[in-house]
Amino acid sequence: MKKRSILLLACLLLLSGCGAKSDKEIKPTPSTKQTVGQINEIDVEKLLSTLEVTEANGLVKMKYSLRNDNKIPANFTFPSSQTVDFTIKDESGQVVYQSSREMVYAQVITNVAVPSGKTQVWEEQVNFVNKNLPYGNYVITANFVASKVNEKNLNGEIKPVTQTVTYQKLLQ
Repeated sequence: MKKRSILLLACLLLLSGCGAKSDKEIKPTPSTKQTVGQINEIDVEKLLSTLEVTEANGLVKMKYSLRNDNKIPANFTFPSSQTVDFTIKDESGQVVYQSSREMVYAQVITNVAVPSGKTQVWEEQVNFVNKNLPYGNYVITANFVASKVNEKNLNGEIKPVTQTVTYQKLLQ
């Protein structure tokens, strides 16, 4: 009997506090989807791309770099295993090399993460001697082919970068 009385008293005290009015305003919390969306929001203008091109004895090395200056990681989605499409044009504007035409890429959706404050680098090289290309100036363009970043459609927001290289005969 004593245990029942204590249990009943405890329940009454608990229930009496449930209806108490508080002066504190209860603010609704954002939904999980809203919170994730805000945390996942990326500023495409803080994704900085550069292209460095070097030529030695007819071997042209292309190095495309993408730096993520956002405070969150940038998670890129690509429609295939290709990440950068390198194009080389001669002085007349004719395409003499394009990686998307000359190389085979797996037709599988690919994801690449670039951490906050870090740089991801992709490299490719082309042998001008083997391609029998004449001496002269060439324009090289690197086009980042990701379709999305953090589930946001890019729609070409990361602009291609261009560099000129001179292929010349070595003086002896």
